[in-house]
Amino acid sequence: MCPGILRQRRSSVSNEETLSAMTLNITLLTSEVIYQAADYRLYDVNSKRPERQPSTKAIIFQNPDWTGFVTYTGIGRVGTTHTGEFVRDWVDNRSDLSFREVAERIQSAAGPWILRYAPGSRQTFVVAGFVEGSPEAAVISNFERWHGAEEDEVSSVFFESTVRLKGRPEVVVTGCRHVVPRHRRRVLKRQAEKASVDPARIRRALADVIREGAESEPDLISADCFVYSQDRHGRGHEETFGHVRTDLPHVLPDSARQAVESLLDDHFGEGTWTMKSGTFARSGSNPEPPQDCVLTLSTLPVNGRHEIVQLVNPEGRRATPRAVNSSGLIVGEATPRWQGPSYPAMWQDVTSLVFLPHFGGLGGQALSVNESGVIVGRSETSDRASTACVWRLDGSVEDIGSRVGSHSGAVTINASGDIGGWVSIHAVEGGQAHFRPAFWARTGNPVILEDLDGGWGQVVDMNENGIALVRVHHGPSAEAGLWDGVKLNMLGQLSPEVRSFYPKRLTADGGVVGTAIMHSSKREIATWDQRDGWGSLGAASHDRELSGASTIPPQTLVGDTEREDFRVPWLWDHATNQYGLIPHYVHHHHHLSHVSNDGLIVGNASSDRCSHPLLWTPG
Repeated sequence: MCPGILRQRRSSVSNEETLSAMTLNITLLTSEVIYQAADYRLYDVNSKRPERQPSTKAIIFQNPDWTGFVTYTGIGRVGTTHTGEFVRDWVDNRSDLSFREVAERIQSAAGPWILRYAPGSRQTFVVAGFVEGSPEAAVISNFERWHGAEEDEVSSVFFESTVRLKGRPEVVVTGCRHVVPRHRRRVLKRQAEKASVDPARIRRALADVIREGAESEPDLISADCFVYSQDRHGRGHEETFGHVRTDLPHVLPDSARQAVESLLDDHFGEGTWTMKSGTFARSGSNPEPPQDCVLTLSTLPVNGRHEIVQLVNPEGRRATPRAVNSSGLIVGEATPRWQGPSYPAMWQDVTSLVFLPHFGGLGGQALSVNESGVIVGRSETSDRASTACVWRLDGSVEDIGSRVGSHSGAVTINASGDIGGWVSIHAVEGGQAHFRPAFWARTGNPVILEDLDGGWGQVVDMNENGIALVRVHHGPSAEAGLWDGVKLNMLGQLSPEVRSFYPKRLTADGGVVGTAIMHSSKREIATWDQRDGWGSLGAASHDRELSGASTIPPQTLVGDTEREDFRVPWLWDHATNQYGLIPHYVHHHHHLSHVSNDGLIVGNASSDRCSHPLLWTPG
């Protein structure tokens, strides 16, 4: 077990303020890019059980003089306040502080903080960034040095040990350090040297280390994780591995704040929105996007007759199509300005991108469209709450979420206009632990499935009979259920070897297709139907990801897998019972979002500096 967790004393905090500890962070310093990887697990040191609420354990700093981030391990949350929020208060949410000032403020404030909330507990903060062009990490701890050496006694006084990179890459592991042994750290260093021009490959390697740690300490480390990388020029890239998503706080310079404010004024009008300090999306320090990259088709063999078409890209150079109907109407999200937030959008054809009406916040996405052209998704409001929305082709938008919960999102809509998604049952918070499945029937009041036996979840799909496919989470495991708006029927698991099942699509006849994740972390594409029960398609694999499926036979499934260090798109055709690659571009990672019953596929190809919205059409 992890000594950094288990050696903490019982909290002095009241029972109403649950104290949570966090588990594994990895910081990798290279001459050109700094990486930070963290799992999402929170662990209740009082009950000695993992918590269901996920947590991203990083704060991003963007300053004209240095760029980097702060991460931490030990106490992750006190009551409803995450440690990152304490850190932001310690630095006054100011981006004009130098690297050294940030480290000094954390070191000064951490001692009184630990004495107040958890005396005797172990805590470590890592401040990492490029200082005058050189990578540097300051480890601020009450018990350990950056290289792992520990003091005999845990103190309330925090001390600093600093590593300044002068040669080969360096790895700093905090939290459950024992799950990343010395030989594994050496492998990471070699990978960082070998793949120095491919940050995405290194991010995946860090995610693999987190997943391996989760196999040995499943209660303390989650297999899903978050990896952030930032280069010496301040360009950052965030990537999530697995199915958990959480917010990443940023502390931004005034120039970035002004860029975001200008964006909101342009789109929504002056005085029509508000911004909460320290919680808005990253705008970045580089005002101009990089030059367009040249897309070159891969020469890897492909099956089928699909052709690839580039959709028009917004000025912000990032866009993700999420769904397409048989008429070719494509919906998703796009970024109006370089390094700005993304907003709900639709492509009426391959050359026409339209931003949908919005409720004044910083972000949103359109997630589903039916054959009538009715679009559903979510939009942020001016106070940063997410609310479920319906857009119609006449240009109107309807808020269907704010009247039923503080936060909500619509995920899917069927031909009849029934909508499925999620609603937060917390009075003010929108974290995933508070998500409950929601059903907005075309006629009648919305229904929220509040009783999930201590779990959380959401509707992920809905068929034409009004049956909702629900994903339910209990701790580290996930499973599927069918819900008719009244009764929930859980489907169980494919086999005892399966840890979680992530449902993706509900077929017209009530069948289910999704991804089964084994205890070994391998994945199988699994199916369920009412007559034959569970089945699987093909052998288990570590790298195959399912992302879309048609709903009528012969069923087509799409996803991505790894080839030559990049994610490339595959298609499974039930008519031939075969996996095969479809056309794609070299040196880009591909993600397929949706396949229609007519065989239209949408997705994108991305690198650290670009994202290209794509449509695949059957020949």
